[in-house]
Amino acid sequence: MFFIKIGEFFYKNRIRLLVSFLIGLTIMALYNLSYSSSGVVTWAHLEYYRDGSFIAAMVIFFIGLLAVISFFGLFDIFSFYPKRKKKENGSKENFGDYVERKKKERGSFSLSFLSYILIALVYMTFSLILFFLLQS
Repeated sequence: MFFIKIGEFFYKNRIRLLVSFLIGLTIMALYNLSYSSSGVVTWAHLEYYRDGSFIAAMVIFFIGLLAVISFFGLFDIFSFYPKRKKKENGSKENFGDYVERKKKERGSFSLSFLSYILIALVYMTFSLILFFLLQS
C-alpha cells in the first residue's frame, strides 16, 4: 500500500520533479561555466560541481518552502482585495470568508510541494558526497 502511494506521488508530480531537476542542472551548469577558466565544464573541477549543486539545492529548497507557505494560505492577504466577491446581499466578503472559500477551493491536503524538497535533498546529497570526497 505504501509503495502504491509513493508511485502515485511520483506519477502525479512527474512534471514538477523533472522541471525542478532541470532547474538544478541549469544552476549547476551556469555556476560551473562562470568559474571555469576555459569555459568548458570538466570533471577536473569537482569543487565547482560541489558548490553548484549546493546552490541548486538551496534555490530549489526555498522554492519548495514558498510552495509550502502558499499552500497553507499565508499569501492570501495579497490576493484578497483584488479578488473580493460580492455576497448575495450586495456587500463585499470579509477576509475570514475569503480564507474559508480559498480553503474549499484548494481541496484536500496535497503534498505536491514535497517534490521540490525531494529534489533539493538529491542535490544536497550530491554536494555532501563531493564535499567528503574532496576532503581526503
